[in-house]
Amino acid sequence: MSNNLIRFQLRTSEDFDAVRIGLGRFMHSLETSNTQYDFGEIELVLAEVLNNIAEHGGKESINHPISLKWHTSDGLCINVIDAGQCIPTETITNAQMPDLDTEIDDLPEGGLGWALVDILCSKVRSKRRGAFNILRLYFSKNNTAPKNPYFALKFVASLREYYLTSRTIGFSRCRTFAPTCPASRAIVVAN
Repeated sequence: MSNNLIRFQLRTSEDFDAVRIGLGRFMHSLETSNTQYDFGEIELVLAEVLNNIAEHGGKESINHPISLKWHTSDGLCINVIDAGQCIPTETITNAQMPDLDTEIDDLPEGGLGWALVDILCSKVRSKRRGAFNILRLYFSKNNTAPKNPYFALKFVASLREYYLTSRTIGFSRCRTFAPTCPASRAIVVAN
């Protein structure tokens, strides 16, 4: 197995422990490769995508390993290949951020995931080939995070709350998704 390919398998649906371990192995592989990208942003995106596979992929997702493969040519491209239920195209193409101009306790329970992926990736492509979903996530070296500090603070705070309450992943490397916003550095997204 080359060092830019990681495979892992879910033992049951909603096997978030397998997701945590597979994501950790992938991030280690990427971090030791001398790539110059924001690993916190990448980990957030992959955590969302992989948790969606575990939660919504159905029994099909446990019959085949999930493959994470990356390459760099014109930026970083990560291919996520799984045999789970087909990802509805409109889920990805119509991802919109819910209204964050509210108290954290009043934020919606769901609806942040694909909007997060859309914001942090420079491009997202999805297709179905036979029994497999192929999701291509592109990251540029330039920070694509929003420049609005208020938006960044609300979004990061909502993500922190979302992941701490759902307990689906423990962040080891995630700092904040908007390092260009000095105020957002005060929010620590961590265990």
